Amino acid sequence: MLRMSQVLATAPPSDQRERSIEKTPAAGPSRGFTLLEILVATAILGIILLTIYGVLSRALYAKNHSEERADLYSSGREAVLKIADELEGALPPTAGVNIAFVGIPGTESVPTDAVQFAVVVRRQFSVSQNRGGRAMVSYSLDPVKDTRNLFALRRQEQLLTEAAPADPGDGSSNTDPTTGEPIPPAPTTLAAYVLDQVAGLRFRYLDPM
Repeated sequence: MLRMSQVLATAPPSDQRERSIEKTPAAGPSRGFTLLEILVATAILGIILLTIYGVLSRALYAKNHSEERADLYSSGREAVLKIADELEGALPPTAGVNIAFVGIPGTESVPTDAVQFAVVVRRQFSVSQNRGGRAMVSYSLDPVKDTRNLFALRRQEQLLTEAAPADPGDGSSNTDPTTGEPIPPAPTTLAAYVLDQVAGLRFRYLDPM
């Protein structure tokens, strides 16, 4: 009797067992995201990606623009140095007939001066190269098509000396030794564009006379 009463005393009452069973949550599926939460998260992600794209696009544009400007300045510097080098080697007007130094002021709203002078062009005569000699060199600006206030720097070279006739005694001929076809005569006037996207060209003369 003593042992049975002790066992009954240690067992919890039936109503307490029912309350403990009711407090235990039942196992079920976890709660997911609602449609509103997904839309808000998508909008925030889109704003972040758009901001990153804007920053990267501006940085890429600035990089490309700076590289283009650097290339343009480098090309312009090379063209100016070439003109200066040829001007230093210009022949004086007293060097012979048809030798002159002419400066032509521009007539446009932007400076579009031109210059013409005589130099000695040195080339090695071959099938692929023109002969050298005295030549009139001119620099001028030609307007770029469909672009306002932008020009292309044009260099023109006109030879003043005639080609020497072939000497039959030295074995030279007017035919190409590789193909056997006749060599066309070298043109007396050569023109090429040295630089594009030029805003203007101005020359200043220390001795106008």
